[in-house]
Amino acid sequence: MIEALLLTFAVIFASLGVCEFLHTLKTAFLFPGIKTKSCCVIFLRTQYAICQLRFFAAKLRWYGSEFADGVIAVTDELSQNEIALCEKYCYGANIRLCRLGDIINKIGDKDEGKWNG
Repeated sequence: MIEALLLTFAVIFASLGVCEFLHTLKTAFLFPGIKTKSCCVIFLRTQYAICQLRFFAAKLRWYGSEFADGVIAVTDELSQNEIALCEKYCYGANIRLCRLGDIINKIGDKDEGKWNG
């Protein structure tokens, strides 16, 4: 029973890997040299903000531009103390903090190369 379960998981994960590989191959042949810019937008939650930032900073570090070119973190739910801690954590990273109404400006700054992370 356990062997059948493990074999099922192996087949599922292998097929997902093949699908990702085929997607990458298709993109490389159909759109050679074209790189799209992408930003990941996250909504930080009270008491979990640093954990969320740590997770997305690790994803940026490991996957690079395959994951996203930058992360925009929305701080509407956070207190001023939590925002200050998050700003210290994000210093030098490719993560920007903003309010919900300022997302368009942050994306525009990313397109213009104003992010220094």
